[in-house]
Amino acid sequence: MSRSLSAGLLALALGTPAWGQAIGQGFELERAGRPAAAADAYLGTLRADPANLPALLGLERVLPPLARLPELLPLVQRARGRAPDSGALRALELRVWAGLDQPDSLAAAARRWAEAAPGSDAPYREWALALANRRAVDEARRVLLLGRRTLAASGGGEATLAVELAELEQRVGNWETAAREWGRAVARSGELSANASGDLGEAPGAQRDRVVRVLTAPDAAPSSRRLGAELLLTWGRPVEGWAVFEPTLGAPSSETATALRRYADLAGGLGTPSGHRVRCLALS
Repeated sequence: MSRSLSAGLLALALGTPAWGQAIGQGFELERAGRPAAAADAYLGTLRADPANLPALLGLERVLPPLARLPELLPLVQRARGRAPDSGALRALELRVWAGLDQPDSLAAAARRWAEAAPGSDAPYREWALALANRRAVDEARRVLLLGRRTLAASGGGEATLAVELAELEQRVGNWETAAREWGRAVARSGELSANASGDLGEAPGAQRDRVVRVLTAPDAAPSSRRLGAELLLTWGRPVEGWAVFEPTLGAPSSETATALRRYADLAGGLGTPSGHRVRCLALS
C-alpha cells in the first residue's frame, strides 16, 4: 500500500478529513518558505472540496509571489457558485480583481454583491479595502462615501462606514478628517472609544490641537468630547482634559460611572502630580 493511501485511510479512521491534513501541510510549507509546494497542497484540497475557504485563502497568500494570481480567479468563481451567500468568498473575489489590477471588474463584482445584500455595508467596506491596499486612496474614499449615501436610504446614518473612513484618512495623514469620522463612530457606539483613542493618539504634535478642536466642537456629542478629553490626557495634558471631560458627565448613570472609572485609571497611569489630581477629581 502506498504511503499517501495509508495516510488517507488513517485520516479517515481518525475522523479527520484528508483535505484537513493537506491544509496543515500547506501552511507548514508556507512557513518553510516553499510557496510552490504549498500551492500544490492547497490545490489538492480544492480538487476534493472546491469551496474550501482556508485553501483559497492559502492560495491568495502564496500565488502572488509566484506570479500565478490569475490561477486563483476561476477557483474563487467556482467556489462562489457553490456558496453564493458567502461574504468571505465575495470579499476574496474583490481582492483578487484588485490584485489583477482590474478596477472595472472589481467595481462590477462589488455592485453585484451590494445588490444581493441591500442594507449591508460589507460590499462597500471590502471594495474600499481592496482599493486602499492597492494604494488607490482617492477611489477607496469615493467608494466609502458612496456606501454612506446609498445606505442612508435604508436607515444608515452619517456614522455609516465612519471607522473605515477614519482609518483611511489616518493612513494618508488627514488627521482632522479622521478625528471627525472617529467622533461620528463613537457617538454611534461608545465601545469604539478605546480604538479611536489608540488611533488618534498617534497624531503628530503639530496636529493634536486640531484633532481636539474637531472632537470638542460645540455641537459635538458627549462621547466625542470625552474622546477629545482622553486624548489630552494621553498627551500629558490632564488638567485641560478634565476641563473638557467634566461638562460631559450630566446625570449619574452606569455609562457615566464607566467613563469616570476609565478616565481615572488613565489619569493615574500618567504618574504625575497633575495626573493624580485629575484622578482624584474623577473618583470624587
